[in-house]
Amino acid sequence: MKKSAIAAVIIALVLFSSVLGFDGQRKGFVLGGGLGFSPVGAWKVDVDIFGQGIGSIDEDGPGAAVQIVIGGAFDEHNMLVYEVNVVGYNSDLFD
Repeated sequence: MKKSAIAAVIIALVLFSSVLGFDGQRKGFVLGGGLGFSPVGAWKVDVDIFGQGIGSIDEDGPGAAVQIVIGGAFDEHNMLVYEVNVVGYNSDLFD
């Protein structure tokens, strides 16, 4: 228990120290991201056989979410970034 508490304090200090490196000026290279929980992740495929609209297959469910942002900032209010949002969950239709 004591080792877990020490490890948690060290991790928290390392994470908080990266915030101290931010000077409040949003100019230049931008890299960010996040991890979390997504209550609904979904996908859908339209099934089309010989030009006939047969229907669609879709599925949704909760899962782990990841977000990545990379790009550049021109000033404090304008950024040009590429953003990726991904949700992973267990499918009932596929393994």
